[in-house]
Amino acid sequence: MLAKKYKSIIKSIINPFSGIYTLEFQSLNGKYKYHPGQFLHIALDEDYDGSSQWPDSRCFSMQSNPNDETIRITYAVKGSFTKQMEQQLRVGTEVWLKLPYGDLFTQPHNKTNTVFIAGGTGITPFLSLFTHDSFNEYINPKIYLGFRTEGHNIYHEELSRMAEIRDIRPPAGGFVKFGNKDDWE
Repeated sequence: MLAKKYKSIIKSIINPFSGIYTLEFQSLNGKYKYHPGQFLHIALDEDYDGSSQWPDSRCFSMQSNPNDETIRITYAVKGSFTKQMEQQLRVGTEVWLKLPYGDLFTQPHNKTNTVFIAGGTGITPFLSLFTHDSFNEYINPKIYLGFRTEGHNIYHEELSRMAEIRDIRPPAGGFVKFGNKDDWE
């Protein structure tokens, strides 16, 4: 799949914790096309018109199901670009997205007894798979997710969708592990 530029508008912004944001984008020029596990580039240049050289941008994993009309990303403010995002982006702001990139789940791999391990915002590329019908191709998947505290798990909606698709329920001890890895059994 070739990368395409999408002029998009920010439909919603959720700020669950200081320096953590989930953005939801709506395309202004056609439905987004991508596969689970892929990522995008976001450009904030207000003068960019879609025809000239691609401006300064940053990559983010898409956490949305590819069948959704919108795309969601979650980011932590860690550097100058994400600081600019925090200061500049508001609901209604227009941005350019370029996608899709990557082949995390489209490259050949064993789908039996697959182990998924992620912490914090690192879960986002997995969410696009966990909420997609293609996750049914995985036989006996194991999922281990780590968050600072139970309250830092901001992905309840997506994890509930996963449970509906696969009827995955936490095994003894739960499939979401919280806290420091040294505390895990």
